[in-house]
Amino acid sequence: MGLTDVDMVTLTTGSHSLGGAHAAISPLLTNETFTPFDNTPGILDNDIFKRVLDGKCVVPIDCAFAKDPKLRAIIQGYANDQASFYKQFAISLDKMLSLSASTLSDPLAITIAQHAYLFNQTTTATAMVTKTSGSSKISFTAGLLLFIFMVL
Repeated sequence: MGLTDVDMVTLTTGSHSLGGAHAAISPLLTNETFTPFDNTPGILDNDIFKRVLDGKCVVPIDCAFAKDPKLRAIIQGYANDQASFYKQFAISLDKMLSLSASTLSDPLAITIAQHAYLFNQTTTATAMVTKTSGSSKISFTAGLLLFIFMVL
């Protein structure tokens, strides 16, 4: 499909930065109502990569990536440089979204209630998704990313 090892680590482990495991859905990962994947659930940042390097993985695939020397180097790079992770995440997400045909021509507004276990107060996230000439431009808050990776 044209996705690279960098795309795989960036999108898989990077998306784990946003959420956690629920006992009702993933009883093999946790027996807690909610176990965050990192120390900053709901925030797209590089904390997940630091935890993975320390062997603190809720999802086994993250630690499996860290055991591979080539993939570990990618994780180490993101753990040390959050801006690098953000830049590659945008590139990899656009690449993944471009794998399917889209008929979006005008901006599409999406409002999503954020996950109750992640936030104490009820808030919403708004996003604009624009598809032009085979390229996606996305403006979002953390709520949209949470939605994207919940449906993937």
